[in-house]
Amino acid sequence: MKKFKSIIAIMLVLALSFTTLATTKVVAYGDNNQKVAIYDINKLIEGVINWNKTSMGYEINDPLLQDEFLQMAGSTSGDWIPMAMGRYGYDDDNASYLAVVDKYIEACYLTEDKLNYAKATEWHRIGLAITAMGGNPKEFSTFEGQPIDLISDGTYNRGLVRSPGRQGINGWIFGLILMDSKKHEVPENAYHTREDFIIEILERQLADGGFALIGSRSDVDITAMAIQSLAPYYNSEMEFSYTSTTLKDENKNYIKQVKTVHQVINEGVAFLSSAQKEDGTFSSWGSCNSESASQTIIALTAIGIDPQNDTRFIKNGNSVIDGFLSFRQEDGGFTHSYTYDEENPTAIASESGGMASEQALCALVAWDRFNKNQRSFYDMRTDFTTDEIKNILDVETSINNLSETSSATEVEGVVDQLAKIDILDLCYVSNYWELSAYAKAYGIELPTETEIYQGNDSDFIGVELEFTEDNINQVEVFSDYDTLTTKDYVEVVNLMYILDNSKDFEYKEDMKIVLDKAYNQIECIQGEIDLINTKITKELHPFDELTLGDKKVCEEIFVRYENLSSDDRVKITHIEDLIKAKTQLDNLTTALIIGCVLGCISIVVVVVVVIRVRKRRAMKKNAEMEESEE
Repeated sequence: MKKFKSIIAIMLVLALSFTTLATTKVVAYGDNNQKVAIYDINKLIEGVINWNKTSMGYEINDPLLQDEFLQMAGSTSGDWIPMAMGRYGYDDDNASYLAVVDKYIEACYLTEDKLNYAKATEWHRIGLAITAMGGNPKEFSTFEGQPIDLISDGTYNRGLVRSPGRQGINGWIFGLILMDSKKHEVPENAYHTREDFIIEILERQLADGGFALIGSRSDVDITAMAIQSLAPYYNSEMEFSYTSTTLKDENKNYIKQVKTVHQVINEGVAFLSSAQKEDGTFSSWGSCNSESASQTIIALTAIGIDPQNDTRFIKNGNSVIDGFLSFRQEDGGFTHSYTYDEENPTAIASESGGMASEQALCALVAWDRFNKNQRSFYDMRTDFTTDEIKNILDVETSINNLSETSSATEVEGVVDQLAKIDILDLCYVSNYWELSAYAKAYGIELPTETEIYQGNDSDFIGVELEFTEDNINQVEVFSDYDTLTTKDYVEVVNLMYILDNSKDFEYKEDMKIVLDKAYNQIECIQGEIDLINTKITKELHPFDELTLGDKKVCEEIFVRYENLSSDDRVKITHIEDLIKAKTQLDNLTTALIIGCVLGCISIVVVVVVVIRVRKRRAMKKNAEMEESEE
C-alpha cells in the first residue's frame, strides 16, 4: 500500500511540473503518511509581482522598477517589494531603484532629522532593500562630501542621536537584522554592541514566550519578527544575563533571567504554535490576517523549521502554508483579511492590498529559499556553494548517527567536522544542540563564537558599472534642457548612478556636468509642481468661500499650470480643484459684468424715462402757456 502511495505521489509531482496554474494544489503523501499540499512557488511569487505591475498600470512584461513605482522608493510601500525581488533574483531594473534611493537619501540627509526623527526602522528597511538590490549601505549616497553609512547611523551608532528603541522593540529587532544581513562588523568604539541589541529584545519577552509591540499580550507578528532577528544566534552557546522589563516576582520586582537565545527562540516558537488556528491561519490585534502568517513563515524558515511539514504547525490537517495561501486572490495579490479590520481601515476585505502583498512576497521568497537550501531571507551574504551545503548536510548526518553509546573519539570527530563550517553559518546546522549535549558530556570544546557577535564585513564586493555608448547617447538627449520633464527623472538619476560607479573614461566629467544640469532642471520643475499644489490647497481652499478677491491668485496659479508640459501637468494632484475654482471665479466675474451691464442699462433707461417725462412736462407746460396767452 505504501509503495502504491509513493508511486501516486511521484506521478502527482510530475503532473504538477507541467501545470501553468499558480494556485494548483496537489495532495501527495510525505513522511509518516502525512498529507502534503504541493504548490508551484515560482508561479505564486511571479503572481504577486505581476499584481503589483497591473496595479501600477504596467504591462506584465514591463519592469516594475520604473516611473510611478520608483516614486515610492525610500518608503514602506516602495522598499519591501524590491527587497523581496532582490532576494528572489528577479530580473528587473535594480540600478534604477538604487539610483532613485541614492538621491532620496541624499535629500533626506540635508534635513535636520535625516531619514526620520523617531523611527530607526527607516534606516533598517532602506538598508536592507539596498543590500538586496546589490548596493552597499555602508557607502551609499553622500553627505558633506563623505559616503553615508546607513549601518552605523541606523544601528550601532544610532544611540549617539537617540535610542534605536525610541519607537519600541521594532527598532531593536530590525537594527539587529540589518547588522546581520551582511554580518557587518561593529567597531570597538561603537555606541551599542550586538549584545546590546540582543539583550534589549530578550528583556521584552512575555510570560508565554511571545513578544508584543505594546502591552502585556503577546502578538504573533512581533514574536515572529523577534525570532527573525535572533535567528543567527540560534545555535550560540552564550548565556545572556538580564533583567526582564515585563516579568515580576511575587514582590513585584522585575525578574533576573539567564538564558541562551536558543531557549528564547524555542519559547517563541511554542507561542506561535499555540496561537495557530485550526485552519492554519493566525490572528493579530483580534483580526485573522495574512500578514501574521507571512511573518511566521519568514521566522520559521530562518531557524530551519519547515512551515509546511513541521507537525507543530499543522492544525486539523492545515499547515501554515495552507492558511497563508487562503488569503491569495485570483489576481495574484493577497488580501489582508476577509472581514473589515478596524485596526487597518485602509485594507479592503477580500481584495488584494499593498501591505498584505508585500509581506506575502517576502514570505514566499523566504519559503522558496528554504526549499532550495539557500540562506534565509534576511541573510544576504553570498549564497552557499555546493560544497558548503554538502558540508552542512554531512555534519547533520554525522550528528544523527551519534548515540548514547558513541565514544568520545567519535563525538570529537564530528566536532572537528563541524569546525570546517564557517562559524557564521553555525545557525544552519539544524541538529547542533544534539552534538552540543554529547560534546559537553565528554568535556569536548566546541568552536569559539567570538566572530558571531563581532561580524567581519568580508562579504561585500564593491559595485563597478560600465558607462556604455548607449548611456553616452542618452546623456546627449538630456543636454536639451528645455525638453526635460519630471518623467525623465528616473532615467537621469539612473545615468548619474551608473556614471558615479563606473571606471574613469575620457568624457566622464563632461557627462557629469550635463547630467547635473539636467537633474537640477528636473528638480526645478518638481519644485514648481509642489508649489502649485501647495498654493491650491493653502490659498484657494475652501472653495465655497471664494470671492473675486481670489481671482488674481487663481489666474496666476492657472497660468503656471498651463506653462507645464503635458507630462508634468498630470502631477498636479489638485487640478480638478483648480479648474473648479477658476470656473467658479469666472462665473462670479461674468455675473458681476452682467450685473454691471444690466445696472448701466437700468440707469440709462431711468435717465431716458426721466428726460422724456421732463420733456413731456415741458411740452405740456408750453402748450398751457400758449393757450393762456390766447
